[in-house]
Amino acid sequence: MKPRTVALTSILLAAVAAAPAAAHTGGDAGTLASGLGHAFRGVDHLLAMVVVGAAALRLRRWQLPALFIALVAAGSAAGMQGVSVPNIEVLVVASAGLLVASLWRDRTTVALVATAAFVHGLAHGAQAPASGGARYLTGFLIGAVLLHSMGIILMLTWRRVGAPVRRRSVPTAE
Repeated sequence: MKPRTVALTSILLAAVAAAPAAAHTGGDAGTLASGLGHAFRGVDHLLAMVVVGAAALRLRRWQLPALFIALVAAGSAAGMQGVSVPNIEVLVVASAGLLVASLWRDRTTVALVATAAFVHGLAHGAQAPASGGARYLTGFLIGAVLLHSMGIILMLTWRRVGAPVRRRSVPTAE
C-alpha cells in the first residue's frame, strides 16, 4: 500500500475507534422513520455505506451496493431470530475500518463488503425493536441505499475535482 493510503486509512480507523458504534444502542422506535434516521447515525454507518458506494464506482463493481443491502437484510433476519456473536460492536467497527482500507484493494473488496454487511445486519437485527422491526429495518435499508448513492456522488466529485491539473509550460526568459 502507498504511504498516503496507509496514512488516510489510519486516520479513518482512528476516527472509527474513537467513536464506537454508538448507533447500535437499541431503544429505537419500530418505525420506518427511525430506521431511516438510524442509518445516518454513527461513524461506522457513514464510513461503511459511503465507502461501498465509492468502491462500486471506483472498481466498476455495480453489484456491491446490492450485495451490501442483501446481506444486511440477511444478517438482520438472523439477528432477529436470535443469532448472536460475542463482541459484535467490535466486529462492526473493525469491518467499517476494513472497508475503508479495501477501497484501494480490488481483490478483497467483495469479501469485505459481504462480511461487513452481514455483521452490520446481525447487529441491527439483534437490536431491532420488538414491535415494528420490519418497518425499522426497511427504513434502515432505504438509508443505506441513500448513503451508497452519496458514496458514488462523492467519488464522481472527487474524480472531477481531484483530477490532475494540466499546467501549460510558461516560457522563461533567459
